[in-house]
Amino acid sequence: MKVTLVIWHDAHGDASSWVDLDEIGDDGPCVVHSCGLRLKPGKGGKPGHVSIAQSMTHYGDVDSVLHIPSAMVVEIRDFEKVKPNNGKARTNRRAGENSGGVSAPSNP
Repeated sequence: MKVTLVIWHDAHGDASSWVDLDEIGDDGPCVVHSCGLRLKPGKGGKPGHVSIAQSMTHYGDVDSVLHIPSAMVVEIRDFEKVKPNNGKARTNRRAGENSGGVSAPSNP
């Protein structure tokens, strides 16, 4: 599974109430940057879309899946492949500490 950054153009509104057509300007596209775990079509992904999940458990359950229509995608940046560790904490063998990126609270 790959961690993916998707840069895409979102549909967006231009006026919050009734306005004259001459008052509507073109301020360009609404560019969105979304990151997640990329899902393949048939395995949670949707054909014709770039599908990403915010989170995944070691059981393979996913949360907050976003399906971005391929025609709206400007750029895709794939990062490293991620292998689930099945809930096992990584240990720094030299220091004997958890190296999962979470540090213990300090006592002032």
